[in-house]
Amino acid sequence: GAHTHTVAVDCCLDIRTEQALTENFPEQREMLGMNLKRSISNTGSFFIEEVSHPQHVLLRYCPILQWSKSYISSGWRHHLWNDVSAGLVIGIMLIPQAMAYAMIASLPPHFGFYSSIVPSLVYMAFGSSRHVQMGVNAPISLMVAVSIQSVGAVTEQERIDAALTITGIGTFAYLAMMIFRLDLISTFIPDPVMSGFCTAMAIQIMTTNLKYAVGVSLNTDNVVSTVADLVWKLPQVQPVAVAFFACGCVGLQGTRSLARRFCPGYTIPEQLVVLVVAGLVSYIFDLHETTGLAVVGEVPPGLRAPSLPDMSRWAELLQAAVTIAAVNFVLSAQVALSLGGMHGYKACPSQELVALSLASAAGCLVGSLPPSASFSRSALLGTLNVGSPIHNLVSAAVVIVCATLLYKTVAPLPHAVLASIIVIALRSMMQFSRARFYFKVSRTEFSVWVASFIVTLALGPTQGIVASLAIAIGMIIRNQAKPHCCSVGRLPGTQIYRDIHRFPSAVEHDGLLIFRFDASLHFANRQYFEDRLALEFARRNDRIHGLILDASGINTIDTSAALSLRTLILHLRKEGIDVRVVRWKGASRDLFRRLGMHEVMGPDRVYVSLPDAVDDALLQLDNSSLPPSTPATPSPSPRTMPSPPGSSFPALHLPPAAAAAATASSAADHDDADHRGEDGPPPPRTWRAAAASLVAAVDPITAVRRRVMGDRSGDVALKGLLASDALAAEGGRVAGRPVGQAFAEVSPASADPAHQLPSPLRRTPNAGAVGETPSAPPLPAAPGPFPPRPPRDAGDGNGRPPPPPPPPCASADASTPIRAVGSSAGGQT
Repeated sequence: GAHTHTVAVDCCLDIRTEQALTENFPEQREMLGMNLKRSISNTGSFFIEEVSHPQHVLLRYCPILQWSKSYISSGWRHHLWNDVSAGLVIGIMLIPQAMAYAMIASLPPHFGFYSSIVPSLVYMAFGSSRHVQMGVNAPISLMVAVSIQSVGAVTEQERIDAALTITGIGTFAYLAMMIFRLDLISTFIPDPVMSGFCTAMAIQIMTTNLKYAVGVSLNTDNVVSTVADLVWKLPQVQPVAVAFFACGCVGLQGTRSLARRFCPGYTIPEQLVVLVVAGLVSYIFDLHETTGLAVVGEVPPGLRAPSLPDMSRWAELLQAAVTIAAVNFVLSAQVALSLGGMHGYKACPSQELVALSLASAAGCLVGSLPPSASFSRSALLGTLNVGSPIHNLVSAAVVIVCATLLYKTVAPLPHAVLASIIVIALRSMMQFSRARFYFKVSRTEFSVWVASFIVTLALGPTQGIVASLAIAIGMIIRNQAKPHCCSVGRLPGTQIYRDIHRFPSAVEHDGLLIFRFDASLHFANRQYFEDRLALEFARRNDRIHGLILDASGINTIDTSAALSLRTLILHLRKEGIDVRVVRWKGASRDLFRRLGMHEVMGPDRVYVSLPDAVDDALLQLDNSSLPPSTPATPSPSPRTMPSPPGSSFPALHLPPAAAAAATASSAADHDDADHRGEDGPPPPRTWRAAAASLVAAVDPITAVRRRVMGDRSGDVALKGLLASDALAAEGGRVAGRPVGQAFAEVSPASADPAHQLPSPLRRTPNAGAVGETPSAPPLPAAPGPFPPRPPRDAGDGNGRPPPPPPPPCASADASTPIRAVGSSAGGQT
């Protein structure tokens, strides 16, 4: 932007963003050249120049003023032919769909015409997508029908007033969503939830239209009652209606297949072809009079005069109308965003709220259902190479001609043929293939898809969308409350540290635990953080004297979690465990500075590089005076590196069966979590591992937590669990020792501290009180300068020796800069 005179921005640039731009860069304001002219580029962005405030607002909320200039100046003759031809195709396709979807909403078919004229014209002026066709939609029509039925509207006029009341309330609902910036809800519904909801809605719409397909009135409360009522009334089924329905389905599919085979470059409106043939057959043989076949009947000529509906039942319809508005916005925004992404421009959800609000206000006056974006018609426009929203004007003109001049031609159309059009059109909404995809890729998302599908199918569309939103919010809460965390180890011959479960070759350092938490740390997951850290302590077979917390995945931390972490560090230091922190974000360091965390941890315990932290921790352990270990030496861990020469750590061990259960529980939780940032293969899962994780999930987490927290009330249960697990695994003996000796090893009364679990989280009196800081003994200071440490590997693989150990790390406090990673003589970083 510093070298150009114009700035390309999104179609929906926020006014405050532009003001901030000009305020923060006053010296570049002339260079940016923000004068009044705006022109639209072919990719959907435009160039902003200086405007006065009223004109800026007008251009911001009325996109037709923006794209019309670019449309005229960029070869309108070429784009106009594509837009007119696309509008004719959509208008012809819209006539049968409008009547069919009006029938879904329990309204007369001609109200579909009213819903397809004015709302599409309003969207042409105020919408942000050039491919969206605004009109009637099957899911919204079904939700309107359910809402009308819930208030007991019986007569035709009552149903019309209720539907228009829902449309009018939607105007204010969209305005409220725009004022409070609730357009973000369109991003809070994951694809599995929306896919399951749409699939269930398609099945409900199909079963609702079965009454037109068989010519018998059916109970349409839910899918089960509709099918049961159909089976009960099979003797009353009209054969003529069933024949028209079957012929309509076959004709639609056959016409589409023939058109693709013999006319691949042309769009054949198969729905209009089937309607014309069915209408001619019904009119010639007068099937309505001779057989009682249900037809559209007489349609009032012309358009409905603008007038306010009777909104006396607005209080009863308020909840349903707000729900319909929210669902309609989500569906319409997703259609606009997906089509914009496919064709190289970005639709604006907040501008979609403006267009939906104005379209609803105008539609309430002219007799429209709640305006919504059509899936099928919008997708067809995406294949017709349209250059602007002018196709909405052409399609509206086609519907006006049909409603004013050809209204008598729709009278003999059978309802059964309209039902066949609905059924064939809704096949694309049934996304069972997406369910199979989720089943192969992620069982969690597959379960979410199934839950959304079943709830919507059982409770109906209104309750189903609320439940689906609850499921989506529950997914977010679950991912935040129980995020992925793991212990990391070093890949041999490198300075790269990876998850030990996904990279079996990664090795851990003896006496040192490196723990990584891959989510923001806050009040909702601080308890989970402590539980998983306790499990990692229990998993190790060696005595832990150092902990490194890899905070590269912790983007933010709140005060509650920071205070809990502060207390945790104090207790770890009291137990003689040194704590280091790596790669804290700047905001977290600022919070820690205000809470005095650097005084608790020490001035040199915050690092910017994990290898530096590991080197310093190992040097600290090498030069520490540690008490001798107990005679009972634990079996070596396959992922534990040998102790450095000259050091001896007290043994910390559980019976092998209990340690295996804790490891299996950690591996099972890791496999089910979201592995962000890992590119290794997932660990294999077997039935034996699944059974071990199930056994571990029942009690070992609680048992380990009781041990770590110092709760003695659960020791009997812990002993029983360890005894039963050990006896089952090793025939009555634990690691070659009697069961009683194994009990003594995990008993809290054991006098030997080397046989007990570390208690980093054990609460002491007044330890958790606000304002009180438990006294922590100072860590043993390593004599300086550190003597040279024996190399842990054979070099870098190219014959060069490993780099020398770096100097001690500096503090991350504002007064002391964080130490950067240096370069060795061999060129390694």
